[in-house]
Amino acid sequence: MYSLSSVVAFVTLVSSVVSYSVHYNDCGYSYYIQGIDLDVECEEQPCYLIVNQPTNMTVWFLSSNVESTDFLPTIYLQVRGSSKALEFSPVKCPSGTCPVPVKQERSYRVQATAKMDTEPVRAELHWDIYNQARLPIICAFTSVILTRAEDLHKAQLLRQQLKNSN
Repeated sequence: MYSLSSVVAFVTLVSSVVSYSVHYNDCGYSYYIQGIDLDVECEEQPCYLIVNQPTNMTVWFLSSNVESTDFLPTIYLQVRGSSKALEFSPVKCPSGTCPVPVKQERSYRVQATAKMDTEPVRAELHWDIYNQARLPIICAFTSVILTRAEDLHKAQLLRQQLKNSN
């Protein structure tokens, strides 16, 4: 038998690990992006991307007539005019299906880490995916606030400043 406190603790634990659908800009490549989720703290935009911690990133898309047997992603941040690549282990096939069927809905997920030390700063997270012929098939970017976990309160102040300036 489970006590009420153990059930509440379990629900709290499960609800703290949440994917957030983020606002993104689609570059208009051949696959149609249906949505992007990040496993980050993101009750408001821009989301907080905690540096030196892995983040799950998922894109849902509708494939086109462009054949893709491999997905070759590039994930990077634009921070203060410079680019910083994120570390990740690429997955060759979305949803475990290669080649990607034509005109099919699929998802593609990677776990990426921004290895850096930074004070809270606004950045753009870019995610480009190419096929085996190096043809661009998916491209999106979104605004994030990079922060260390211990500086989350400073990042919240930065988000408020950004909100007030708009």
